[in-house]
Amino acid sequence: MLNLLIADDEELERRAVKKVITTAFPDIFNIYEAKNGREAIEIGFNVKPDIVIADIKMPGINGLEAIKELKKSLKDTYFIILTAYDYFAYAKEAILNDVKEYMLKPLKKNELMERIKKALEVLEEQKRNRTKEIELKEKIYAMLPVLENELVYAIISDNLNSIDYKSYLEYLNLNFDGGYCMVINMNNEKNKAMMEQIGPNEVKNKVKSYLEEFVKSYHEAIISSMFTKDVVVFIQCEPNPDDYTVRLEAISLARKIADTIKEKLDLSVTIGIGKACSSIERLSKSYSEAAASQRYNGIDMRIRHYEDLVLAQDNNVSLEGNQLNVPEVNDFGIVEKKSNDSHTELLLKAKEFIQNNYNKDITMEETAHQVGVSPYYFSKLFKTSVGKNYMDYLTDLRIEKAKDMLKSGPESIKEICYEVGYNDPNYFSRVFKKIEGVTPSEYKARL
Repeated sequence: MLNLLIADDEELERRAVKKVITTAFPDIFNIYEAKNGREAIEIGFNVKPDIVIADIKMPGINGLEAIKELKKSLKDTYFIILTAYDYFAYAKEAILNDVKEYMLKPLKKNELMERIKKALEVLEEQKRNRTKEIELKEKIYAMLPVLENELVYAIISDNLNSIDYKSYLEYLNLNFDGGYCMVINMNNEKNKAMMEQIGPNEVKNKVKSYLEEFVKSYHEAIISSMFTKDVVVFIQCEPNPDDYTVRLEAISLARKIADTIKEKLDLSVTIGIGKACSSIERLSKSYSEAAASQRYNGIDMRIRHYEDLVLAQDNNVSLEGNQLNVPEVNDFGIVEKKSNDSHTELLLKAKEFIQNNYNKDITMEETAHQVGVSPYYFSKLFKTSVGKNYMDYLTDLRIEKAKDMLKSGPESIKEICYEVGYNDPNYFSRVFKKIEGVTPSEYKARL
């Protein structure tokens, strides 16, 4: 049954309208009554009437004001205005508020019946249109995975012009004025048991299904597992992005992805990330970069960003013939290129920066930025190449500088504390004793 609301301050008028409707249209309506605009709004919000018949002139909030308020949430409700005053200004305002009918009092029975009949026809047409819209949306929704896979295929094969990709983006509600690629691989010894138990394709599909839920909760993205042995993810980002910022955000997202896949699916993954680009036409290159990065076998890292890995080449570091280049895509198999962990120039720059700024509050993130790599990559590289983590290296350097000053300088321990980058003499003494086994005062006394 449909809900119908009669709003009129005259009880006799409400009764008359109700009697005509219940007699002419039995078993069609649940009829509600309001004696003023405020009641009409309250009842309207509660019962969501399909038809509202409202008198313009009511005490307090009048009929037109009530309709304005109800229209905010009742988009498809059919409104009929009643009034004893044949003023064009009222009719004009009613039309502006999308009121379908305008009737003068005293009401004529046949006229009211015709208006209700017309309202029912309009509501039925609206219902048919909504049904068609829902059916169309269901068809489009069913097609979205197909469109997504076709779009991914066109990108990774560098053949976007083979499809009407702009229409695909419109259907998928994407623009990709900026974006980058991630390639996620599950083929490793840690996953061997599951691979043998359910098969590589099933493992890949489990990861893909989970990423559909996880990644798309945070980002606009397209994801596919059909055309490669990996899961391919294209993340939409702002066009013309700040390169370093987007790199850090991409690595952070990749780490979250790896962590949550391990937690939810008990799978270990490696993820390669390509450079951000400013149009969908360039995403093919980002895919190639991500695929190459994912296959990098130098420093042991689960997250590999292309820009981090090629930096050694940018600094003219010899990679003994195994340079990391963007490979050719051949039937979606990637020609593997290896890179070793020879990053001498990069590490020299990092150490030089630390030497020149050890007495300042320099973080690992700041140092990584200075040499152009992400903190994640810098941390792995520094520990692997130097044999200690960044903070331990900085602390050892500061203590060595302090020891030199204690040996040769006239400065007090407090002054030395500040000169080597510490703000608290007590903390400085504790760190010094932890490394040297004695306090700065004891060390100086020995000298």
